[in-house]
Amino acid sequence: MRDPVTILVVDDSAVFRVALTRALAHEPGLRVIGSVASAQAARDFIAVRRPDVIALDIEMPGENGLEFLKAQMASDPIRTVVISSLTARGTRTTIAALEAGAIDVAAKPTLLRRSEGPSDGVADIAMRLRAAASARLVGGRAAPGTAFA
Repeated sequence: MRDPVTILVVDDSAVFRVALTRALAHEPGLRVIGSVASAQAARDFIAVRRPDVIALDIEMPGENGLEFLKAQMASDPIRTVVISSLTARGTRTTIAALEAGAIDVAAKPTLLRRSEGPSDGVADIAMRLRAAASARLVGGRAAPGTAFA
Protein backbone atom coordinates (compact mmCIF):
# COMPACT_ATOMS: atom_id res chain seq x y z
CA MET A 1 0.00 0.00 0.00
CA ARG A 2 1.27 3.45 -0.93
CA ASP A 3 1.75 6.08 1.78
CA PRO A 4 -0.82 8.89 1.71
CA VAL A 5 0.14 12.31 0.36
CA THR A 6 0.67 14.57 3.36
CA ILE A 7 -0.90 18.02 3.23
CA LEU A 8 -0.33 21.26 5.15
CA VAL A 9 -3.33 23.62 4.95
CA VAL A 10 -2.39 27.32 5.21
CA ASP A 11 -5.37 29.69 5.40
CA ASP A 12 -6.24 32.49 7.81
CA SER A 13 -9.90 31.40 7.93
CA ALA A 14 -10.33 28.91 10.78
CA VAL A 15 -13.70 27.86 9.33
CA PHE A 16 -12.14 27.03 5.96
CA ARG A 17 -9.14 25.24 7.51
CA VAL A 18 -11.39 23.01 9.60
CA ALA A 19 -13.84 22.37 6.75
CA LEU A 20 -11.10 21.51 4.26
CA THR A 21 -9.29 19.30 6.75
CA ARG A 22 -12.50 17.39 7.53
CA ALA A 23 -13.43 17.06 3.87
CA LEU A 24 -9.97 15.81 2.87
CA ALA A 25 -10.11 13.21 5.66
CA HIS A 26 -12.63 11.35 3.46
CA GLU A 27 -10.41 11.46 0.37
CA PRO A 28 -8.35 8.32 -0.27
CA GLY A 29 -4.60 8.80 -0.48
CA LEU A 30 -4.53 12.18 1.30
CA ARG A 31 -3.75 13.02 4.92
CA VAL A 32 -3.73 16.51 6.41
CA ILE A 33 -0.83 16.65 8.85
CA GLY A 34 -1.20 20.31 9.80
CA SER A 35 -3.41 23.33 9.55
CA VAL A 36 -2.10 26.84 10.21
CA ALA A 37 -3.33 30.43 9.91
CA SER A 38 -0.30 32.36 8.66
CA ALA A 39 2.87 32.27 6.61
CA GLN A 40 5.03 32.34 9.75
CA ALA A 41 3.08 29.48 11.31
CA ALA A 42 3.60 27.54 8.06
CA ARG A 43 7.36 28.13 8.24
CA ASP A 44 7.41 27.01 11.88
CA PHE A 45 5.45 23.87 11.00
CA ILE A 46 7.67 23.01 8.01
CA ALA A 47 10.77 23.36 10.20
CA VAL A 48 9.45 20.47 12.30
CA ARG A 49 7.46 18.39 9.83
CA ARG A 50 7.65 18.61 6.05
CA PRO A 51 4.45 17.99 4.05
CA ASP A 52 4.39 16.56 0.54
CA VAL A 53 2.08 19.38 -0.62
CA ILE A 54 0.96 22.75 0.75
CA ALA A 55 -2.64 23.91 0.19
CA LEU A 56 -2.14 27.68 0.34
CA ASP A 57 -4.49 30.67 0.47
CA ILE A 58 -3.32 33.99 -0.94
CA GLU A 59 -5.19 36.51 1.21
CA MET A 60 -3.72 36.42 4.70
CA PRO A 61 -2.83 39.17 7.16
CA GLY A 62 0.83 40.10 7.32
CA GLU A 63 2.78 38.17 4.73
CA ASN A 64 0.37 37.05 2.01
CA GLY A 65 0.41 33.67 0.32
CA LEU A 66 2.27 34.85 -2.79
CA GLU A 67 5.08 36.36 -0.71
CA PHE A 68 5.31 33.17 1.35
CA LEU A 69 5.29 31.01 -1.78
CA LYS A 70 8.10 32.99 -3.45
CA ALA A 71 10.27 32.80 -0.33
CA GLN A 72 9.54 29.11 0.29
CA MET A 73 10.28 28.10 -3.29
CA ALA A 74 13.54 30.07 -3.25
CA SER A 75 14.77 28.49 -0.01
CA ASP A 76 13.18 25.03 0.20
CA PRO A 77 10.77 24.14 -2.63
CA ILE A 78 7.63 22.27 -1.62
CA ARG A 79 4.89 21.40 -4.09
CA THR A 80 2.09 23.90 -3.55
CA VAL A 81 -1.51 24.21 -4.72
CA VAL A 82 -2.96 27.68 -4.25
CA ILE A 83 -6.62 27.58 -3.17
CA SER A 84 -8.04 31.09 -3.11
CA SER A 85 -11.16 33.07 -3.83
CA LEU A 86 -8.91 35.55 -5.66
CA THR A 87 -8.15 33.05 -8.40
CA ALA A 88 -11.83 32.85 -9.30
CA ARG A 89 -11.94 36.61 -9.86
CA GLY A 90 -9.04 37.05 -12.22
CA THR A 91 -6.22 35.51 -14.11
CA ARG A 92 -3.59 37.95 -12.81
CA THR A 93 -3.57 36.26 -9.44
CA THR A 94 -3.50 32.83 -11.06
CA ILE A 95 -0.55 33.77 -13.26
CA ALA A 96 1.28 35.37 -10.32
CA ALA A 97 0.81 32.19 -8.25
CA LEU A 98 2.13 29.99 -11.05
CA GLU A 99 5.07 32.33 -11.64
CA ALA A 100 5.85 32.21 -7.91
CA GLY A 101 6.12 28.42 -8.12
CA ALA A 102 2.65 26.99 -7.49
CA ILE A 103 2.06 23.64 -9.16
CA ASP A 104 -1.64 24.39 -9.59
CA VAL A 105 -4.27 26.97 -8.69
CA ALA A 106 -7.87 26.31 -7.69
CA ALA A 107 -10.78 28.53 -6.78
CA LYS A 108 -11.84 28.23 -3.17
CA PRO A 109 -15.11 26.29 -3.14
CA THR A 110 -18.06 28.09 -1.59
CA LEU A 111 -19.43 24.92 -0.02
CA LEU A 112 -17.02 22.25 1.09
CA ARG A 113 -19.56 19.61 2.02
CA ARG A 114 -23.13 18.71 1.30
CA SER A 115 -25.07 16.51 3.69
CA GLU A 116 -24.75 13.52 1.34
CA GLY A 117 -20.99 13.73 0.91
CA PRO A 118 -18.06 15.72 -0.40
CA SER A 119 -18.82 18.43 -2.92
CA ASP A 120 -17.41 18.58 -6.42
CA GLY A 121 -15.14 21.39 -5.17
CA VAL A 122 -13.48 19.08 -2.65
CA ALA A 123 -13.11 16.30 -5.21
CA ASP A 124 -11.42 18.81 -7.55
CA ILE A 125 -9.07 20.04 -4.83
CA ALA A 126 -8.24 16.46 -3.81
CA MET A 127 -7.42 15.59 -7.43
CA ARG A 128 -5.17 18.65 -7.72
CA LEU A 129 -3.36 17.84 -4.46
CA ARG A 130 -2.73 14.24 -5.57
CA ALA A 131 -1.47 15.42 -8.96
CA ALA A 132 0.78 18.06 -7.36
CA ALA A 133 2.40 15.41 -5.19
CA SER A 134 3.73 13.68 -8.29
CA ALA A 135 4.91 16.87 -10.05
CA ARG A 136 8.63 17.17 -10.60
CA LEU A 137 10.25 20.35 -9.29
CA VAL A 138 13.22 21.84 -11.11
CA GLY A 139 14.87 24.92 -9.65
CA GLY A 140 11.93 25.68 -7.36
CA ARG A 141 9.31 25.39 -10.11
CA ALA A 142 7.24 22.68 -11.68
CA ALA A 143 9.08 21.06 -14.56
CA PRO A 144 7.53 21.74 -17.97
CA GLY A 145 4.51 19.57 -18.58
CA THR A 146 3.83 18.93 -14.88
CA ALA A 147 1.68 21.96 -13.99
CA PHE A 148 -2.03 21.28 -14.08
CA ALA A 149 -3.61 24.74 -14.08
